[in-house]
Amino acid sequence: ELWGKTVLVVGFGRVGRRTALRCAAFDMRVIVADPYVAHQEVEALGYRYVADFRDALAEADFVTLHLPGGPAQGAVMGTAEFTKMKAGAYFVNVARGTLVDEEALVDALTSGHLRGAGLDVMRQEPPAPDSPLLELQNVVLSPHSAALTEECIRRMSVVSVQNILDALDGRLNPDFVVNKEVLGSV
Repeated sequence: ELWGKTVLVVGFGRVGRRTALRCAAFDMRVIVADPYVAHQEVEALGYRYVADFRDALAEADFVTLHLPGGPAQGAVMGTAEFTKMKAGAYFVNVARGTLVDEEALVDALTSGHLRGAGLDVMRQEPPAPDSPLLELQNVVLSPHSAALTEECIRRMSVVSVQNILDALDGRLNPDFVVNKEVLGSV
């Protein structure tokens, strides 16, 4: 049951915002942590803002990651963070596998400290056949493939073509440009 539970949304970009909106629709208490978003913007939406997500780990029933990350970035969720989480909480990562120390997550799950995890991404994809996360009954795994629906592919195609046409008319939307560094040279 989600009603009355607390969710900590770490990262308040496009996906994080939509996650917060859906959680609020279930009458969840939403806490947001994102150093690149003004606290006034978060609070205007009716959510609580924390500057450092670690400060809210102990009160969240669910922690969900929506951060950028790459191979060079280290884990933001490790032993210290999982230990700070509320006993019996759930952890969700739909961002990047590199953000999570998977050994620490396995420890938190097998010890019973965390009740469960939902993972849309893993450090190694596809995961190694001997990954302990594949064996745990309290882990739900899904492929990081939300963009592979027929409707999404159609929408992405239309948006891409429209942005090309808009660029030719001098109205390029930089939000839809992957390699933004080229914008300074045009």
